[in-house]
Amino acid sequence: MATPSRTASERPLAWRLLLGLAALQFALHLLSNGRFGMFRDEYYYLACADHLAWGYVDHPPLSIALLAAWRAALGDGVWAIRLLPAAAGAALVFLTGALARELGGRRAAQTLAALAVLIMPALLVTTGFYSMNAFEPLVWLGALLLLVRALRGDGLAPWLWLGALLGLGLLNKISVLLLGAGLAVGLVATPARRAFATPGPWLAGAIALALFAPHLVWQQRHGWPTLEFMANAQARKMIPLPPAAFLGEVALETHPGNLLLWVVGLGWLFAARSVRERGWLRPLAWIWPVAAAVLILRHGKPYYLAPAQPLLLAAGAVAVVGWLERHWRFGAPLLIGLTALGGAFTLPLALPLLSPAETVDYLAASHLHGRSSEHGHEDDVLPQHFGDRFGWPEIARAVADATATLSPEERADCLVLCTNYGEAGAIDYYRKRGLDLPPVVCGHNSYWDWWPEGRGGETAIGINLSVEALLTGYEEVTLFRVLDTPYAIPKEGRAAITICRHRRVPLEEARPYYRHLD
Repeated sequence: MATPSRTASERPLAWRLLLGLAALQFALHLLSNGRFGMFRDEYYYLACADHLAWGYVDHPPLSIALLAAWRAALGDGVWAIRLLPAAAGAALVFLTGALARELGGRRAAQTLAALAVLIMPALLVTTGFYSMNAFEPLVWLGALLLLVRALRGDGLAPWLWLGALLGLGLLNKISVLLLGAGLAVGLVATPARRAFATPGPWLAGAIALALFAPHLVWQQRHGWPTLEFMANAQARKMIPLPPAAFLGEVALETHPGNLLLWVVGLGWLFAARSVRERGWLRPLAWIWPVAAAVLILRHGKPYYLAPAQPLLLAAGAVAVVGWLERHWRFGAPLLIGLTALGGAFTLPLALPLLSPAETVDYLAASHLHGRSSEHGHEDDVLPQHFGDRFGWPEIARAVADATATLSPEERADCLVLCTNYGEAGAIDYYRKRGLDLPPVVCGHNSYWDWWPEGRGGETAIGINLSVEALLTGYEEVTLFRVLDTPYAIPKEGRAAITICRHRRVPLEEARPYYRHLD
């Protein structure tokens, strides 16, 4: 394989512009991060941080360990824990511009690439609250930058760093395997397969596996719960999308204004097959198709493909701006301006910049509301990334009010029966913040492993459990309150709070019926 020219990587980095765009995204998050309250998953992740381990049912441990350390320093307020994902989003903007430079892009191409990622709704959403999804795109982008250097012939070091980054990425989210699969196919399907005759790829794989090994050991010792979780989620929760519908959602979540860039970018990467000086780009072209094919076949959510999009946007920016600079002097500035305007139009759909009522109206007027990828969210007033930030304090206060009606003896043995980790996490969170709330019983995902000790649950407060179901376990069940929280996901917004007395069977005997991993 011929060694490519270094001209592309020696082009100056437009670092002031890129830092400015990164700072703009960070500022947008700072302005909006405290508006709609804590997201469902954030309550759960904070609970996970109370139970540090090498794994959890639905995710590996790295983001949770990071959250525990961050919380110890700055607390667990909604604004504080969202500083890290906001910083990850800002870094992603900057590094996408840097990737465009590595692909041969000049100042305008770097700016357009960074701006295209800045306005991308899926990435604005996932960096707007704490989760492992906020950090995964950084892993993909860092791996691509390292792979570019490795394929350009920069020695063994990029391969070693690539292995370390992929290993840490797997400890953050297992879907980094999609990136690994795309890289493997890209290397095998192109002349870059000659790299397998060198130690680099093998050492990278060994390092990644060594870093990921503790989580694999945890999985084995716990009976591989993540495999059960994934199978159940696919069967019960995910809404299968035909390929055309899946790609339509990807286009919406990448931003309709970015469609030209990522389609051209994909074609430009594949066109490197016939351009000698860009031959080292060929393996990169396979990453997006492989990831997309796996997700379509496995009924994955469209936003799972978001970490693959910055590569195509960077490549598209290099290709499109390069053409415009050769044929139309004002074309690149005009395209950058139009991209910025398009991003400003969709910002309120991804970030809570407006009030809930204004967001509903804006969503209706924009006609850009995507399809739900999960069962149970078809009737949501707001998109799930907004709706799941409402209703939790109201649930916690209602449970506290119900607890206050109990006698001291009942309260001493009382438990809260929850149907999902959002409810359980919210109860745990607000108990720490001073509400008088009993411990929770919940069989959802990792809460199954955190069964309360020392209480029998002779009395219980039920959340979103029907009276009929509760009467199988308790002799007396009384409806205490039905909530009416606007803008929340319907199930939590209209949560029924019940008081249950006189358990029929011991709690441990009933435990298997609570378990559900999805």
